[in-house]
Amino acid sequence: MRSFTVAVALLVLSAHVEASKVTPVQKVIQLMQGMLEKGKKEKHEEQVQFAAYKQFCDDTTTEKARAIEEQAEQLKIAAAAETDKLKTRAKIEAGVIKARAEMEATALKEKAEAEERARLQAEEELRLEEEALAQEKAKAQKAQEAREAAKALKLGKELAQQQAKEIKRKAEQELKRQRYEEALKAKAEEESKAAKAKAEAEAQALRAQAIAEAQALEAKLREEAEAAAKAAKELAEAEACAIRARAEAEAQALREQLEAEKAQLQDLKVEASWEVLAEDEDWNLVA
Repeated sequence: MRSFTVAVALLVLSAHVEASKVTPVQKVIQLMQGMLEKGKKEKHEEQVQFAAYKQFCDDTTTEKARAIEEQAEQLKIAAAAETDKLKTRAKIEAGVIKARAEMEATALKEKAEAEERARLQAEEELRLEEEALAQEKAKAQKAQEAREAAKALKLGKELAQQQAKEIKRKAEQELKRQRYEEALKAKAEEESKAAKAKAEAEAQALRAQAIAEAQALEAKLREEAEAAAKAAKELAEAEACAIRARAEAEAQALREQLEAEKAQLQDLKVEASWEVLAEDEDWNLVA
């Protein structure tokens, strides 16, 4: 019985639709179609906007990664420049120390040579004095032999003793002088060797210190660059994920809103159909 009633209602409704040009149902259908087109258009716009957001996120990530790489490269260049600067300074300081040591060694050598020349000159003057003294003694001896023949032996003996004493005294003085000169020369050589060894040790220590400082600075700059790159990369990824999640949430909300509007339109369509049926006099008679 109910199926028959529904069939009759549909026949009456179709007849009523054919009788009128624009029925409320058609208006509802047109309204629903318009809303559907509007929903499709808004969905397309949201898709375009989401694609733009995604492109913006990708461009931002690429740009930040490139900036991080450029900054890291600049830090490496700065570290290399600082290392070269430290090495150059160490070389210059080592060269200055070496030059100073060579100058000191040269001065000590010149001093020793000057003392050696003075010693040789003193020996030459002493030799000349001895020769002059020997000549004077020979002349005095000949004169004494001519004047005093009787006292020649005695005077000769005394003179020989005096000469022996004088020669012994001069020999002792010469030996002392030679020992003193040898001690001075040995001291000068030791001071020269010590100064040269000290200069070389200081230069080696400065080179080692400069290399250690350069290596420590390079390692520190490398660690800072890596930490900065890692932090920037993590920040960019977090921002991209947040933007992507927000866009997906907005798209989901829009989809839910469209579904709700579709459900509402469906309800409106059913209500409009029942209202048309209720207004139809033939339907009321059948009911």
